[in-house]
Amino acid sequence: MPSVLPNERFLFVACYTQGNGNGLLRFRFDYSTGQIEAAGSFEAGMNPSFFVFDESRARLYVVNRGRNTSAEGIISSFAVNPEEGELTLIDRVPSGGAGPCYVGIDRRGCHVLASNYLEGTVTIVPVAEDGRFIGSGQTILHHGRGPHVSRQQAPHPHSIHADPSNRFVLVPDLGTDRVVIYRLDEEQGRLLENEAGSCAVAPGAGPRHLCFAPEGTMFFLLNELDSTASSISLDPDTGSCRVLATASTLPEGFSEESIAADVHLAPNGLLYASNRGHNSIVAFAVDAASGRLKQIGHVSTRGKTPRNFLIDSTGRWMLVANQDSDSLVVLRIDGETGMPELNSIWEGIRSPVCMGFIPAP
Repeated sequence: MPSVLPNERFLFVACYTQGNGNGLLRFRFDYSTGQIEAAGSFEAGMNPSFFVFDESRARLYVVNRGRNTSAEGIISSFAVNPEEGELTLIDRVPSGGAGPCYVGIDRRGCHVLASNYLEGTVTIVPVAEDGRFIGSGQTILHHGRGPHVSRQQAPHPHSIHADPSNRFVLVPDLGTDRVVIYRLDEEQGRLLENEAGSCAVAPGAGPRHLCFAPEGTMFFLLNELDSTASSISLDPDTGSCRVLATASTLPEGFSEESIAADVHLAPNGLLYASNRGHNSIVAFAVDAASGRLKQIGHVSTRGKTPRNFLIDSTGRWMLVANQDSDSLVVLRIDGETGMPELNSIWEGIRSPVCMGFIPAP
């Protein structure tokens, strides 16, 4: 008999450890009720800042930040037992710089991608079928700066994403106000300069995360520093980009300090983003033809600093990690309005920063 019932999934939550305790927590999530239940933890290295499952959910890749800002980061690979929700360490490799904040994987599961925020570098490492890394990979140093005095004195690649065609890799660089675009050489496992160049955004915007529309010819970029979201076209042949529309993630008239954190497109077609400071989730309606973004409302995250959130594959549930109030919040997405509504709060999780589901077998 499987250990996870058909209406349950395993939820994994990465937490900053600073050397104390296990950094990867496991929960059972009942998606018929939205309730979560603690189900153990794993030693995933110091300060796991982001993780990603491959498409088969057979592998989990984690980036770890060091104890201090100068320490080089680590990428770890784990084997996943989806029935038991167990993890087994396979391999580790340097991330190619200090302060890794994001790990991704190409669409075929053959290359792991990391962005090193503090070092200003991105790294690609080929991975074998058994989850072991092949060599140390390729590391590229970004160059440039932006106008923000304290946050843009150097490049800061904040995330890294293979596009749906697996031809391009897009890197929002908070420090240079660009989405740097590379061609992916799958055979050699390298990132190549893209002839069409990068995509510039407004000075001081501070691009952070992005997500793709299903057809792959549009993506949605979240800008941390000016709290905006942009819809951007992507040419699937050349990798050239064009900003279509930009909208604030904050309510009209809000003037207190706030920075944006995460962005996801839901199955209902709405775009959601999180605000740290305003401590909210904003929902946008998206015009598929023009890319226009229209705010339809905000909902409180019932905690401080919603760094990461996720939406389950049914589009019914949204889970929010409030980093500075040590809580997870489960929101039910209203099927008619698309607005999330409070379902439950789980408190006492130290500094949650990233979440992901393993579907029930």
